[in-house]
Amino acid sequence: MRGLALNLLLAVTWALFAGQVAVRELLVGFLVGFGILALFPRALGSAGYVRRSLATLRFTGFFLKELSLANVQVALLALHPRPPLNPMIVAYPMRLEGETAQTLLAAAITLMPGTVAMGFDDERRVLYAHAIGLPGAAEARDSIRRVEDALLPVLTRRAPGGPPVILNLALVIVTLSTLLVAARVLRGPSWGDRIMAFDFLSVNLIVLIVLIAVKTRLLVLLDAALVLSLLGFLTTVALTRYLLTGRVMR
Repeated sequence: MRGLALNLLLAVTWALFAGQVAVRELLVGFLVGFGILALFPRALGSAGYVRRSLATLRFTGFFLKELSLANVQVALLALHPRPPLNPMIVAYPMRLEGETAQTLLAAAITLMPGTVAMGFDDERRVLYAHAIGLPGAAEARDSIRRVEDALLPVLTRRAPGGPPVILNLALVIVTLSTLLVAARVLRGPSWGDRIMAFDFLSVNLIVLIVLIAVKTRLLVLLDAALVLSLLGFLTTVALTRYLLTGRVMR
């Protein structure tokens, strides 16, 4: 939930920086924010969110593929003059725990033509399903196991933990600001805009290095931030002087 909140905050921040809070900007901001969370999972505490999000996308693709194949198989059975239905009821021992996860598994296999979840045992450890069009019970269990394998990464949660929320939030905002300012350095349009953006970019990089130093407790990064601050100041002065006079030194 924390990862999703950070992702939504990044999307809104991107839209505000873009100057237009519209669906397109929010969508682009959400994708950019997800990329940032995926690049810095440990620093931002977003590893679980990124893992479950990618697992959800994989499960969606798997489910659509299996749904299409099941529809084709049932259609072929319907067109066959003497379809080999081979109806059966199988008992499948589940690895998923919790009513929500088990209900999702039952709903997923029921949505696929050819299989219907019938219920659970009293201890909710075994799923009973009706299947047709399969050679035997082993194949029916394998089809349910594939669905469960795809659901496990989506519904399995790891032990909570990670860095403080405020520090994570600061890292996200400063990273996004750095990307936007870097884009302004490249786009301009004038050299004055580029110089101002470069000065702001150096400040953002310094703040980002300091935040990472606090996060990782690597004091050597503070020395790097100090050096970068001096170089950024001298570079901004040199560029401004060159823009105004056409030369850096007298």
